[in-house]
Amino acid sequence: MGSFHTGQSDLTSLHVACWAGQTDVAGLLMKHGANLEARDKLQNTSLHGAAEQGHTETCEILIRSGADIMAVNVVSMMYERVLILTFLPLQYEKTPLQLAAEHGHTGTCELLIRSGADVMATIKTVCKKMIQEKSYHELLQTSDGVRVNRCKVAICGGEETGKTTLKMSLQKARVGEVSVWDFAGRSEYVVTHSMFMDVENTVFIVLYSIMDDRKTQERKVYWWLSFIKSCSPNRQPDVILVASHGDMVPVDQGQRNAAHLVHSLKAVFKDHLRIADEVILMDCRRTRTPEMGRLKTLLGSFKEALVEHQRDMPKLCAEIMKNLPKWSTTKTSYKFPVMKWPEYLDAVKEIDRFVTEDFLQQSTRFLHYLGEVLFITPSTCDPIVILAPNWLSTDIIGRMIVPENLEPQRKSPYVTKTEIQHVFQDVADVDLLITLLQEFQLCHSYDGQEFIFSWLLTETMPPYEWQTIPDPKARYFGKQVQCTDSTDMFSSGFFPRVQTRLMRELENRPKLWRDGAKCADRNVEGLIKLSPDGRAVNICVRSVQGDKVQCGKMLQQLENVVADVLDEWSPGTGVVEKVLSARALKEHTEEFHSYSHEVINKARTENSSIINPILGFKEQVKDLLCREDEDPLTKNRTELIQALRVVGPILDSLLSRGVLSVEECDIIRSKFTPHDRARMLLDILMTKGEEARLIFLCILKDVSPDVRLSTSKALKREVVKRKQQPCANQKFSKEEIVEMTKDSETNLSVGAFGTVYRAKLQCHHQMNGREVAIKVYSPGVDNQQGREELFQELAMRGSSHPHLLPLLGTCDVDG
Repeated sequence: MGSFHTGQSDLTSLHVACWAGQTDVAGLLMKHGANLEARDKLQNTSLHGAAEQGHTETCEILIRSGADIMAVNVVSMMYERVLILTFLPLQYEKTPLQLAAEHGHTGTCELLIRSGADVMATIKTVCKKMIQEKSYHELLQTSDGVRVNRCKVAICGGEETGKTTLKMSLQKARVGEVSVWDFAGRSEYVVTHSMFMDVENTVFIVLYSIMDDRKTQERKVYWWLSFIKSCSPNRQPDVILVASHGDMVPVDQGQRNAAHLVHSLKAVFKDHLRIADEVILMDCRRTRTPEMGRLKTLLGSFKEALVEHQRDMPKLCAEIMKNLPKWSTTKTSYKFPVMKWPEYLDAVKEIDRFVTEDFLQQSTRFLHYLGEVLFITPSTCDPIVILAPNWLSTDIIGRMIVPENLEPQRKSPYVTKTEIQHVFQDVADVDLLITLLQEFQLCHSYDGQEFIFSWLLTETMPPYEWQTIPDPKARYFGKQVQCTDSTDMFSSGFFPRVQTRLMRELENRPKLWRDGAKCADRNVEGLIKLSPDGRAVNICVRSVQGDKVQCGKMLQQLENVVADVLDEWSPGTGVVEKVLSARALKEHTEEFHSYSHEVINKARTENSSIINPILGFKEQVKDLLCREDEDPLTKNRTELIQALRVVGPILDSLLSRGVLSVEECDIIRSKFTPHDRARMLLDILMTKGEEARLIFLCILKDVSPDVRLSTSKALKREVVKRKQQPCANQKFSKEEIVEMTKDSETNLSVGAFGTVYRAKLQCHHQMNGREVAIKVYSPGVDNQQGREELFQELAMRGSSHPHLLPLLGTCDVDG
């Protein structure tokens, strides 16, 4: 049956039944109240056990009953160490899908993927959820949990589709305890929508007009579905399609068109969204109709499914939620439902006079994660709490885009503080409002008096801003970040926030247009250009003097900005990175031309040219890349920052190995955002020696498979350069190795290059009795990969395994 990594204590009957594949028994236990989310000592759920053993039917009944398919365990393993290394337990986390895939259970994998498991989920993708889960359990330990049968209904759609009317009709129709949000369709509004899309327990209604022609209907609904996906990286949201103006077309015709639309869209988005089978064709103005009844029934079934598996809410969070509407009118103005931290703390103390600030901050962060409040912690003032999150979009952005509120015929994104004060003259604290707008990266100011709202830009970049350079010494380089497939799009808030970040971070002020941004530093110019269809971001740099090094530095900086904003504001968007054709850039062709990394690597390996399949000319790899010989940390900085969203475990490893000091770890942890912490870690590592960076890269190899693939070659090149570097560790004789391994009962593994044993250092006076792993290489190994692995271990003074421990010694034996 195989061994399941169970923590024997805390095993429930459901754990045992699922691990053994006893589906009927598991069903009976759940029918009588068995806890689906119960965990053993190693945080395994019942689904972990069934998935690891490949019991597909058992997994199916667990999933139908609401098991969390993205739950992570903590698997304790004894990892091998090269030659003679301290043998210590280490930990990492896995989802049920990862366990099923590791053990080759393809049927189980297919079921989990169909049920919404994230195929790309690795340690980095679940770390955020782990932190949220840890916070949730800490809250429950301090505050009792209560049941809250509540969900959100988000109404999405373009202008003149009847959203406002439908919202009012739903509220009159009494669909139960739901919070109805109206996501306006104008592009200016949409810039804030991505802040609220990825929240738990939300049902999306996508509204479109049946009066539009079929192509227009499909285009508009497709856009909203892609937008919902772009903001929902780790779950499959529930979606209901509603066709408005149903009273304006013959019923049969409208139903045929609606059925065709939902059938085609369900096929396209089946792996990303759960779209209801039926489109509700209705007149949104009327509440007492059969169509409204069907919509209520459909919403009720979705809500019942969500609420059934809704976790208990920490008691204090539930009490705060209950008081939010009242506080919005009694303790703030309904036009400005914002509280500074001291006011918020006083209000909560009326509920619980013993609450501590730390516990309240933790509780408020949990409510922020649920989308019930917005909790902002600016660096310049105390925390701020927005009691009605949707207010920011409907009231604030709404007023900003009404033409008569600003100067007549305004075309500029530059808004003065006086104008803002005029628009929001009924708001008591305009300075606080401006702080909020800046914290959400909706605007930037260089002088505190004029504010640039990049999402108000209307002009496209004029051609004269990026003209041909006649100097033959000029060099061009570039990267392209392209949406992976037709369901992907950049969220509407993505590119305006890229521009805002450029204004914040660049030393020199960039030029901005609706579809681009141009910057300059020293002898290098940079350009970030959005493709006409909005599905690709092209990042270009050039130098008249041909300065390859400075081009590389600017390209990396611009890539970092794009990657950071993409991860923060469009996390569900699948992207692929390509290398832009340097010759096409230099010749200023009408379109951007790019090469995949597979093409680049093939040409590099074969030492051959790359032929542009459209333009027909040849290019050399060295002319396309401006950083190919740089340090692996610099070269791969963009994707390293993505993988390092949670740096805690890596900091602990680097601290234990002496790479970082306690003070340096504290500096990194003090940074506010995950991306800032990752950047600070990389900045500090760049000041360390080569060996420190190599150790970091080895540790990182367990964080993300994508990072491992992209950096492994660079790592090996660095290691092979030092392959004969002397090792200062203890030398052991062949006889000592034989003595230590002769009584070994456990053969840990047999690999392509040797065998690993568990043993004790009986003959070593300083380590007497201490358990180690001994990796003995096979005689006569002449495989190149094996030699590189051995050289790497010697150079690193430790194992090539990502969880590196100090190398205690080597034994130079032949045969």
